[in-house]
Amino acid sequence: MVLEIGVNLKTNSIIRYEFDGSFRSTIAENIRVGFTTTNPRGFLLGFSSNITGEYLTIQISNSGHLRCVFDFGFERQEIIFPKKLFSLGQYHDMRFSRKNNGATVVLQVDNNEPVEYHFDIKASADAQFNNIQYMYIGKNLSMTDGFVGCVSRVQFDDIYPLKLLFQQNPPANVKSLSTVPLSEDFCGVEPVTHPPIEIETRPPPVVDEDKL
Repeated sequence: MVLEIGVNLKTNSIIRYEFDGSFRSTIAENIRVGFTTTNPRGFLLGFSSNITGEYLTIQISNSGHLRCVFDFGFERQEIIFPKKLFSLGQYHDMRFSRKNNGATVVLQVDNNEPVEYHFDIKASADAQFNNIQYMYIGKNLSMTDGFVGCVSRVQFDDIYPLKLLFQQNPPANVKSLSTVPLSEDFCGVEPVTHPPIEIETRPPPVVDEDKL
């Protein structure tokens, strides 16, 4: 059985993962977040660097659409995924990735076809997301109101912050900054189960009752 680690967030909930040691720089991220909410606004997931001022934010807009805002050093960009509303209480699974040396963003929501967004980056510009220091879930330190709903399956490349947060001895670089303790939640997602293996049995012998 595979359980999806999630957490139910209130408006003041905030989880921070700090990139230890030499900060990470990326040009082809693989980011995933699952969520459910009935609130048509909120910060799902964000990454930032105080060193470079670069950032990436994934959020639900006031109109209930999925919105990605980022600045990787070549200018601020904004992507709105307009095809559906994300504040109707349904579970959604969203993936954000980049390719073509960072010039193409690929968004995939649920089982829909991936949508690509290409950006013209000057040869002199740097599309790398430099010196990432922090990953925030629910809201960041500058926000008063955070995401209200359930967030699960959070992944940044090889990092799974919610799995780290809820393990028996969580590392010091991932923590809840909320005053109210957070607890694990599966966000209404059914665990992945595998059917039991059927054991082959021989049929019982046929008994001729007349001979008994």
